[in-house]
Parts: sequence; structure tokens; C-alpha cells
Amino acid sequence: MIFVFDIGGTMTKYGIYENSEMCYELIEHNEFPSMANQGGRIMIDHLFKAVEELSINYNLTGISISSAGQIHPFSGEVIFATDNIPGYSGMNLKKMFESRFAVPVAVENDVNCFLLGEYSTRNLSGDVLGLTLGTGIGGAVMTRGELLRGSTFSAGEIGHIQLVREGLPCTCGYNGCFEQYASTKALKTRVELEMSIDDLKIFFQRCKENDSAALSLLDQWIDDLTDGIKSLIHVLNPEKVIIGGAIAAQGAYLEAAIEKKLKQKIMSSFAKELQIIVSENGNTNNLNGALVHWIQSYPNMS
Repeated sequence: MIFVFDIGGTMTKYGIYENSEMCYELIEHNEFPSMANQGGRIMIDHLFKAVEELSINYNLTGISISSAGQIHPFSGEVIFATDNIPGYSGMNLKKMFESRFAVPVAVENDVNCFLLGEYSTRNLSGDVLGLTLGTGIGGAVMTRGELLRGSTFSAGEIGHIQLVREGLPCTCGYNGCFEQYASTKALKTRVELEMSIDDLKIFFQRCKENDSAALSLLDQWIDDLTDGIKSLIHVLNPEKVIIGGAIAAQGAYLEAAIEKKLKQKIMSSFAKELQIIVSENGNTNNLNGALVHWIQSYPNMS
């Protein structure tokens, strides 16, 4: 059994995959509190306990971890993480888990796992850009079936491209970053401030009921979102843009709104084959992608 974990700021999702006739089947998945705000060491100790408890009922043969932060996909080191997980930078998850459980371990960035999951479950090919919208904006790029990792394995920090000169302060220490305007958190902040609504489900329902104030706010947010995506498309020329995160639950409604606005902004040669996709895989997407990374890391064991 391969135990797969997706470490989030609030909750950690897990999945148990059974290898049956050369095919991995997800036989159990759930989530538990990450304890990330208490620091990397406590968070990992909590994860150790989860592995030990799951091992009572399942025969553990491998572990794969999808994690926030800039991750070295081969050594398993957290190259850099923000203070959302204090003391996480520099920890080597692969070494820590292999030492503790004596099974092969793979570790990958969570947005890379998101795109690996989408790529495999949808049987995609070619060049694909993945974005996850949440507290920030994460990015991943697949070109000809391979992840674009960058010279220090840190490619995809698209949330920190500058959208507004001398704009809102960002957690990276700079101002005007993309994620300060186009993340789900940015939308939620605007909605709370201007409409006194603290639930985006209610907000989107208002949009679908043609509430003028809600539609105006949504249009402003999609304008910022597509300004950033426009630049990425003109640099990367992808065939598909896949958008994930909790906001993807809005499905076709969000997909159509983004695609309409985006295709007004990009050059026609980039728009011809471009497809905007909102993720449908929900809670299991990163788990599936982490499993793919484990299989790629240990091809002789799968």
C-alpha cells in the first residue's frame, strides 16, 4: 500500500492506494488537521503519528507527500517555505520519513502534484499551465509531458509576478503581486468589505441571480485574474490552462467567465487552440498527482 499525503495550511488530506494488477486503486481517503501554524517539526511529528495509525490496518510499502513550498523533487528537501509553516524551510522530508518507516519516499510541490494529477486522470498531452487559487496563487507548467522545474526546482511561483506597481504588500516582501488581487482570498476580502458577505458560495449564488453588485465585483476579480494569465499565456503558449482550488467548485460558470474575458485579451494566434478548464477532481487531485510522482520516482517498484 502506498500512503499519500497532501499537506495544506489547515488540513492534510491522505489517501491509501492499493496496487492491483498493475493499477493503483484509491481505497480510502480522508483528512486531519495539519497543525502547520505550530511549525514544521510539530506538523511532521503529527504526520508520523498518522502513518503509524494507518499502518495498523494497512501494509505500508511506500509514502508520497504533496507539500506547499519550494520542494526539491529528488532529494525531498523543502528549499523554501513561507512563515505559514514556521521552521519548515530546510527540512528534508524524504530522509525523515525513510529513516522513520524504512520505505521509499517521494516528495513534490503541491501545485506540481495538482498538475500531475490532472495530466494523468484526463490523459492530457502537450503544453499545459496549471493554477491553484486559494490563499495565494500557485503555478505549475507541463511541457511535452515533463514538469518545468527551473534551475533550482522553484519554477511556477506565478503568484508573485507583479500585477500592480506599488500595489498591496505581499508575503514575499514585495508589493503588487498577482495573488494579492486574483487569489480566492483576495476575492473573499473584496466581497466581505464591499458586500458584507463572508461565504463565497452565497456570493456566487448572488452572481447567478444577476445581482448587479455581485456581478461587478466578480468582473473586477476576473479582470485581475485574466490580466495575470494573459501574460503567462503569451510567455508559455500553452494548449490548456487548468484552474484548481476550492473555487473550482463553481465549475462551468467560472470556466465560461474566465474564458470569455481571457480571449478578449490575448493575441488571436494564442487563442486558436487554447482551452480553459476548471478542475473537477476536487479533494483527490493532489493525492493522485503525488502517487504519479512516487511511481515516476520508483519505476521498478510499481
